[in-house]
Formats: sequence, structure tokens, C-alpha cells
Amino acid sequence: MANQDLAKKYKRKECENLLKQKFFYTPSFEIYGGVSGLYDYGPLGSQLKSNVEQQWRQHFVLEEDMLEVGCSNLTLDQVLETSVSIYHLVIFCLGTC
Repeated sequence: MANQDLAKKYKRKECENLLKQKFFYTPSFEIYGGVSGLYDYGPLGSQLKSNVEQQWRQHFVLEEDMLEVGCSNLTLDQVLETSVSIYHLVIFCLGTC
């Protein structure tokens, strides 16, 4: 019930539409149908993203002495297919033990 109240109060769809209108972000390759989970950022969206990353770095890397690593942002479908196959094998093995 609380989730419904929040949905009414904050109007997520209207907020998303406004952010897209002001070009904070847009789905990548939108003119070709878009790709789920990939976004292009406009000038304001890029700045907001940069500010969030900087705050994250300030807290975790500088204050908490954690290490920062850079990794690929995309995963090949073969990796996901293999992961799913291994997952099903583990589930099968656990079920038979």
C-alpha cells in the first residue's frame, strides 16, 4: 500500500518523460528501437552522472581507502549463455545430491 502512495505522490512516468524531454537521458539507439539498459546522456544528464560518480569516488575511494577498478560495461551473450548453463547444472547437481 505504501508503494502505491509513493507512485501517486511522485508520478514516476511524468518524471521520466520530463527528463527525456529535457534530454537528461534517452535510450541508446532509440531510433532503431532502443537497446534495453543502455542510455545516452545529454549535457545535463552527463553533468549529473559525473557529479554522482565524483561523490562516490570521494566517499569510497578517498575516505574508505577502497580501490577503484574499471571494467567493461557490456557482456558478450556467450558469457551470459555459459553462466546460465552452469547455473542450471549447479541447480541440477544440488537437486540430485
